[in-house]
Amino acid sequence: MKIREKFTLFSFLLVIISIAGVSILFYFSEKQLLTNGIRDKEAEMAQTFVQISEDALRVNDELPVLNYVATIRKTKGVAYALLVDKNNTVLAHTDGKLIGKKGTEACAADGITELSLPVMAGREQKGTARIGFSKSVMDEIITASLNRTRNRIAYIALIILIAGLAGAAVLSRRMTRPIKKLSEGAISIGEGNLDYRINIDSKDEIGDLSREFNLMARKLQELDQLKKDFVSSVSHELRSPLTAIEGYVDYFVDIPPEKVDKEKWQKALNIMKKNTSRLNNFIGDILDMAKIEAAQFEIDRTPSNLYPVAEEITALFEKLAVEKKVAIKLDIPRDLPEVMIDADKIKQVFTNLVSNALKFTPEGGTISIQAKCQAPSPLSSPSRGEDGPAGPGEGGFLEISISDTGIGIPVSALEYIFDRFRRAPEITDRIKKTKGTGLGLSITKGIIELHGGKIWAESELNKGSVFHFTLERS
Repeated sequence: MKIREKFTLFSFLLVIISIAGVSILFYFSEKQLLTNGIRDKEAEMAQTFVQISEDALRVNDELPVLNYVATIRKTKGVAYALLVDKNNTVLAHTDGKLIGKKGTEACAADGITELSLPVMAGREQKGTARIGFSKSVMDEIITASLNRTRNRIAYIALIILIAGLAGAAVLSRRMTRPIKKLSEGAISIGEGNLDYRINIDSKDEIGDLSREFNLMARKLQELDQLKKDFVSSVSHELRSPLTAIEGYVDYFVDIPPEKVDKEKWQKALNIMKKNTSRLNNFIGDILDMAKIEAAQFEIDRTPSNLYPVAEEITALFEKLAVEKKVAIKLDIPRDLPEVMIDADKIKQVFTNLVSNALKFTPEGGTISIQAKCQAPSPLSSPSRGEDGPAGPGEGGFLEISISDTGIGIPVSALEYIFDRFRRAPEITDRIKKTKGTGLGLSITKGIIELHGGKIWAESELNKGSVFHFTLERS
């Protein structure tokens, strides 16, 4: 059974149960109300009878009582009405033949409900007013009234039932229509149409679900593009060096060793070594990224001075910087507090960031490496004890900045440059010779976060970029 049919059936049953419950409650309430109303009228009639009887006995004039008794006799449901004196002798009766007889002889008890009230003259009881009501007649009155009420209830219930069924059908249609759209969207995306979007503008949970669905579709689209970029990147990073290595291997296989030019031999070996190193670095990056994501990337932090680490990386890239006519400036004080780092892993961070800066900085540009102390947070700074205030090297972080005067990064790309295999196409399209897997910044971010620090970037197109990261002081 479909959701629409289930919802309609459930709504229909709910309407029936509600109507039945309300109808039963109303029926018995009406019955109780009628019964109480009749009893109130009977009591009111009896009180009136007593009042008239008291007035008549006070003036010794029985005519008003006889007139009222004659009126009562015409009232439906009244079996008898009589007034007896204190000797139980009938003074007035709806049946004139019983006047003068004893009260016990003047009324029948079967099927009669009698109200008997004293008739007073001051503090003395002069007689008793008695009215008998027929139970069967009263039941007929109640039954007739309840039958009319029952018919009205049935008529109203039928109208409500029809309206409820129609409303349930309309509501179920409105409820299931967006669900059907979601189902169609899921099928479409499952078939590979990642551009499919659901247009539901409602502000309820279904609307929230549709918006989350569209967000999921966009994420899947991004993942699909990421997969394509990954395949493209892997294909390029594997095919290019392998092709170069294979070409020179074929060359050495086809030509006898004695005929190979030594200079060309050496050049070929250098190229093969370079491409082998490129393959090794690529595989290493993939393994590092996998370890970071699996939380298996091990770091061994020890108190270290940051200056020698940065100086070593500066020296590593010095030759390449001279070839590109780019200046590298190291501006890190030697007396900075030590930081808790895994030196080899932080060297990898510096290598990735300086290498990227060199790629995208034109001739005549400058790359600067700077570091400064960040003040400890008031919530995390050491408390002042008997030994005095905390020293400048206790707690807090060092902030390291690597800036360049390169082509910059679009603001829109700053949101994803630390994602795996993501590269800003606006930049890579401008510099065709740049190579990379798109993993360097992602690995860098993972290493910094494993050290308890943060990393972020600032940039402006055609003016350069600055990458900041923090490391915890020892």
